[in-house]
Amino acid sequence: MGFIGGREVIHMRLEEKVAIVTGSAQGIGRGVALHFAREGASVMVCDIQVDKGKETVELVRNAGGNASFIECDVSKARDVERMVDVTVKTFGKLNVLYNNAAVQLMEGDPPVDLLVEENWDRVMSVDLKGPYLCMKYAIPSMIHAGGGSITNISSITAAIARKQSAYTAAKGGLLSLSRLVAKNYASKKVRCNVICPGPIDSRGYDDETKRSFAKEIPIGRIGEIEDVSYCSVYLASDESSYVTGSVFFIDGGMTSCPTRRVEPTVFR
Repeated sequence: MGFIGGREVIHMRLEEKVAIVTGSAQGIGRGVALHFAREGASVMVCDIQVDKGKETVELVRNAGGNASFIECDVSKARDVERMVDVTVKTFGKLNVLYNNAAVQLMEGDPPVDLLVEENWDRVMSVDLKGPYLCMKYAIPSMIHAGGGSITNISSITAAIARKQSAYTAAKGGLLSLSRLVAKNYASKKVRCNVICPGPIDSRGYDDETKRSFAKEIPIGRIGEIEDVSYCSVYLASDESSYVTGSVFFIDGGMTSCPTRRVEPTVFR
């Protein structure tokens, strides 16, 4: 915030930036898309859920922001390449890539001796191959724009062992891949960081479920979407221009005490 000619001027943190947010039809992705738009970014909403994705766009526009929607399965190279091309054609450039799209198969993701190969492949194709494809096709456009920021959404499962074998492996792999991307493209002014959310109320849990989560979280409450989106805005903005290859745990302190018994049903 500053003053020009005695008049207060609010500087939006993502003004003139263009962002792709995958998996933004609902939950954390929708919340981040809305927050990016409030801070001045033009947002490409990307998801396989067409109706909900368009709903996100309407929410952005109704709040005075700028957004467009494209249907995209991040596990398919043709979809991802088209997503990036349409974003640049629509908004003129690409500055921010937010890799949020992911799948969790829960009951279909047991210990490895019981894990069905098709379920392993499905999780890997979306949760690890998806971010790889998005970075592969987005990075050249970001370099052309003078640099940019990539945020990959991993999970606390990348740091502490949980029940889901494929999901844990994919999110751990994304952590390592992100660090290598950060190293390889730092000289091109493309930064890459990771957010590892703990339990987040992205689905509207009832009070009893929230209390159950809270008992296992040192900070005493389940996370809100805003807890993730505020960190996301920071990483997308120029405020974090000296930050790359870093990992941010938005988990209420859960990874600070990994020996505590935690049995929530959903991470992220």
